[in-house]
Amino acid sequence: AIADRYSTNLPEEDDLDLFLAIIESGSNERLKELKPYRELAEKTAKELREVSVPADLAELHGKMIWVMEETIKQLTVLEKADQDPAAALAVVPARIDLKIQSAKFYEELSQELEI
Repeated sequence: AIADRYSTNLPEEDDLDLFLAIIESGSNERLKELKPYRELAEKTAKELREVSVPADLAELHGKMIWVMEETIKQLTVLEKADQDPAAALAVVPARIDLKIQSAKFYEELSQELEI
């Protein structure tokens, strides 16, 4: 249910698409537009940490938390692109990989839970 809330509360624009638009605009002031993405991931990670799960779901639960924590780290780097542009550009491939891993993970989770 928490993961569902995360996915349904996502802003319409993908965070990497937004980041590209910000970079293309040349306006570092727009980097703050990434903040709601990070805040949503932080809220979701917090909610996930507070939930108890049966032992047979502990590994999946841990993976969900890990995905949110990595998302937070990556979005934090992107938000600070004006301070460290090289780090921001370096995190983009990792962000893409995490999105691919997440999609596969949530597909497996749905099958596991027969959602």
